[in-house]
Amino acid sequence: MNENPGAARARTRASPSPPAARGGQYLTFALGTVECAIGILNVQDIVGMMPVTLRSGAPGFIKGNITPRGNAIPLVDLRARLALPPQEETENTCIIVVQTLGHGRTVTTGLLVDLVREVSEIPEEQLLSPPDTGAPIDGDFILARANLGGTPLLVLDIERVLEPDCSRP
Repeated sequence: MNENPGAARARTRASPSPPAARGGQYLTFALGTVECAIGILNVQDIVGMMPVTLRSGAPGFIKGNITPRGNAIPLVDLRARLALPPQEETENTCIIVVQTLGHGRTVTTGLLVDLVREVSEIPEEQLLSPPDTGAPIDGDFILARANLGGTPLLVLDIERVLEPDCSRP
Protein backbone atom coordinates (compact mmCIF):
# COMPACT_ATOMS: atom_id res chain seq x y z
CA MET A 1 0.00 0.00 0.00
CA ASN A 2 1.50 3.34 -1.08
CA GLU A 3 -0.90 5.63 0.77
CA ASN A 4 0.63 8.46 2.74
CA PRO A 5 0.19 7.59 6.46
CA GLY A 6 -0.94 11.15 7.25
CA ALA A 7 -3.68 11.05 4.63
CA ALA A 8 -5.93 8.77 6.68
CA ARG A 9 -5.66 11.09 9.68
CA ALA A 10 -6.39 14.11 7.50
CA ARG A 11 -9.56 12.49 6.13
CA THR A 12 -10.90 11.77 9.62
CA ARG A 13 -10.41 15.30 10.96
CA ALA A 14 -13.60 17.36 11.22
CA SER A 15 -11.87 20.48 9.93
CA PRO A 16 -8.36 21.27 8.77
CA SER A 17 -5.98 22.59 11.36
CA PRO A 18 -5.28 26.28 10.97
CA PRO A 19 -2.05 27.35 9.35
CA ALA A 20 0.70 28.28 11.77
CA ALA A 21 1.05 31.97 12.50
CA ARG A 22 4.35 33.36 11.29
CA GLY A 23 6.19 36.41 12.44
CA GLY A 24 5.97 39.41 10.17
CA GLN A 25 3.91 42.48 9.49
CA TYR A 26 0.27 42.64 10.54
CA LEU A 27 -2.38 45.30 10.09
CA THR A 28 -3.95 45.98 13.49
CA PHE A 29 -7.51 47.22 13.92
CA ALA A 30 -10.30 47.48 16.48
CA LEU A 31 -13.75 45.96 16.61
CA GLY A 32 -15.09 47.78 19.67
CA THR A 33 -12.85 46.76 22.56
CA VAL A 34 -11.46 43.73 20.69
CA GLU A 35 -8.05 44.36 19.13
CA CYS A 36 -7.37 42.27 16.02
CA ALA A 37 -4.75 41.81 13.33
CA ILE A 38 -4.47 40.24 9.89
CA GLY A 39 -1.38 39.50 7.83
CA ILE A 40 -0.38 42.53 5.78
CA LEU A 41 0.10 40.36 2.69
CA ASN A 42 -3.69 39.91 2.52
CA VAL A 43 -4.36 43.67 2.62
CA GLN A 44 -4.89 45.33 -0.73
CA ASP A 45 -6.24 48.73 0.38
CA ILE A 46 -7.87 50.70 3.18
CA VAL A 47 -10.76 52.96 2.16
CA GLY A 48 -13.27 55.15 3.94
CA MET A 49 -16.96 54.35 4.08
CA MET A 50 -18.72 54.45 0.76
CA PRO A 51 -22.21 53.69 -0.56
CA VAL A 52 -23.27 50.07 -0.18
CA THR A 53 -25.51 48.34 -2.72
CA LEU A 54 -27.70 45.83 -0.90
CA ARG A 55 -27.58 42.16 -1.96
CA SER A 56 -30.65 40.03 -1.57
CA GLY A 57 -30.23 36.47 -0.38
CA ALA A 58 -26.75 37.07 1.07
CA PRO A 59 -25.82 35.88 4.58
CA GLY A 60 -26.57 38.38 7.35
CA PHE A 61 -22.94 39.38 7.77
CA ILE A 62 -22.71 40.55 4.12
CA LYS A 63 -23.79 44.20 4.11
CA GLY A 64 -23.86 44.34 0.31
CA ASN A 65 -21.45 45.34 -2.44
CA ILE A 66 -19.11 48.31 -2.63
CA THR A 67 -17.26 49.59 -5.68
CA PRO A 68 -13.82 50.87 -4.71
CA ARG A 69 -11.91 51.87 -7.84
CA GLY A 70 -14.88 50.77 -9.97
CA ASN A 71 -14.80 47.06 -9.04
CA ALA A 72 -17.83 45.59 -7.23
CA ILE A 73 -16.81 43.50 -4.21
CA PRO A 74 -18.77 42.11 -1.25
CA LEU A 75 -18.62 44.04 2.04
CA VAL A 76 -18.45 41.85 5.15
CA ASP A 77 -19.53 43.37 8.46
CA LEU A 78 -16.69 41.85 10.47
CA ARG A 79 -18.50 42.47 13.77
CA ALA A 80 -21.51 40.47 12.58
CA ARG A 81 -19.33 37.72 11.09
CA LEU A 82 -17.48 37.29 14.38
CA ALA A 83 -20.71 37.44 16.44
CA LEU A 84 -19.69 40.66 18.21
CA PRO A 85 -22.35 43.17 19.29
CA PRO A 86 -23.30 45.75 16.66
CA GLN A 87 -21.99 49.30 16.92
CA GLU A 88 -22.91 52.51 15.15
CA GLU A 89 -20.57 53.67 12.41
CA THR A 90 -18.31 56.58 13.34
CA GLU A 91 -15.87 58.83 11.51
CA ASN A 92 -13.24 56.14 12.22
CA THR A 93 -15.22 53.30 10.61
CA CYS A 94 -13.47 52.13 7.47
CA ILE A 95 -13.07 49.24 5.06
CA ILE A 96 -10.04 47.00 4.74
CA VAL A 97 -9.94 45.50 1.24
CA VAL A 98 -8.35 42.04 1.40
CA GLN A 99 -7.45 39.33 -1.06
CA THR A 100 -7.66 35.67 -0.09
CA LEU A 101 -7.67 32.32 -1.85
CA GLY A 102 -11.10 30.77 -2.19
CA HIS A 103 -11.98 27.71 -4.24
CA GLY A 104 -8.68 27.93 -6.13
CA ARG A 105 -8.94 31.58 -7.11
CA THR A 106 -8.16 34.98 -5.63
CA VAL A 107 -11.15 36.60 -3.95
CA THR A 108 -11.34 40.30 -3.10
CA THR A 109 -13.54 41.31 -0.16
CA GLY A 110 -14.10 44.44 1.92
CA LEU A 111 -14.06 44.16 5.72
CA LEU A 112 -16.00 46.75 7.71
CA VAL A 113 -14.03 47.60 10.88
CA ASP A 114 -14.37 50.23 13.61
CA LEU A 115 -10.84 51.62 13.48
CA VAL A 116 -7.61 50.80 11.66
CA ARG A 117 -4.62 51.22 13.97
CA GLU A 118 -1.28 50.56 12.23
CA VAL A 119 1.01 48.06 10.60
CA SER A 120 3.03 46.31 13.30
CA GLU A 121 5.90 43.87 13.23
CA ILE A 122 5.11 40.83 15.37
CA PRO A 123 8.02 38.41 15.86
CA GLU A 124 7.13 34.73 15.61
CA GLU A 125 8.09 34.09 19.25
CA GLN A 126 5.39 36.58 20.35
CA LEU A 127 2.65 34.71 18.47
CA LEU A 128 1.01 32.35 20.94
CA SER A 129 -1.57 29.60 20.51
CA PRO A 130 -5.17 30.82 20.34
CA PRO A 131 -6.94 30.90 23.71
CA ASP A 132 -8.91 27.74 24.54
CA THR A 133 -11.69 29.67 26.24
CA GLY A 134 -12.66 33.19 27.13
CA ALA A 135 -11.96 34.85 23.78
CA PRO A 136 -14.68 37.22 22.55
CA ILE A 137 -14.42 35.59 19.09
CA ASP A 138 -15.02 31.97 18.07
CA GLY A 139 -11.68 30.15 18.32
CA ASP A 140 -12.12 28.75 14.79
CA PHE A 141 -11.40 32.24 13.48
CA ILE A 142 -8.30 32.92 15.60
CA LEU A 143 -4.91 32.02 14.19
CA ALA A 144 -2.88 33.24 17.17
CA ARG A 145 -2.81 35.71 20.01
CA ALA A 146 -0.14 38.24 20.86
CA ASN A 147 0.56 41.05 23.25
CA LEU A 148 1.50 44.23 21.43
CA GLY A 149 2.72 47.04 23.67
CA GLY A 150 0.69 45.67 26.58
CA THR A 151 -2.47 45.29 24.47
CA PRO A 152 -3.89 41.78 23.93
CA LEU A 153 -4.32 41.13 20.22
CA LEU A 154 -6.16 38.38 18.32
CA VAL A 155 -4.60 37.44 14.99
CA LEU A 156 -7.43 36.38 12.68
CA ASP A 157 -7.29 33.55 10.17
CA ILE A 158 -8.83 35.76 7.50
CA GLU A 159 -9.28 32.96 4.98
CA ARG A 160 -11.27 30.99 7.56
CA VAL A 161 -13.29 34.08 8.52
CA LEU A 162 -14.31 34.52 4.89
CA GLU A 163 -15.22 30.87 4.23
CA PRO A 164 -18.94 30.95 3.45
CA ASP A 165 -19.64 27.58 5.09
CA CYS A 166 -17.69 28.16 8.32
CA SER A 167 -19.46 27.56 11.64
CA ARG A 168 -20.70 31.06 12.48
CA PRO A 169 -23.66 32.91 10.87
